[in-house]
Amino acid sequence: MISIGSIVTLKEGTKKIMILNRGVVTEIKFEKNPILFDYSGTVYPFGLNPKNILCSNEENIDEVIFEGYFDEEERNFVKYTKIGE
Repeated sequence: MISIGSIVTLKEGTKKIMILNRGVVTEIKFEKNPILFDYSGTVYPFGLNPKNILCSNEENIDEVIFEGYFDEEERNFVKYTKIGE
C-alpha cells in the first residue's frame, strides 16, 4: 500500500501523480454502479484541482518516485484495513 503524499508514475503515463486518498469510491459515466479504486491523486506539482482528480489501482502504478510519510499510525492503518488487497 502506498502512503498518502507519495509521488508516482502510472503505466503509460507521462506525468507525476501525488497520491491524495486511498479507498476511493466514485461514480463513472456510463457505469451502472460506483467503483472502488485503490487511490486518487492529482498531477504533481500543481496540487488539487477538483475537476481533475485521477483514480487508479495498485496494478496501474509503474514507479514510486517518492514515498510519503509513514509512521506507527500508518503501519496500523495498513495492518487493519483491506484497502489495496
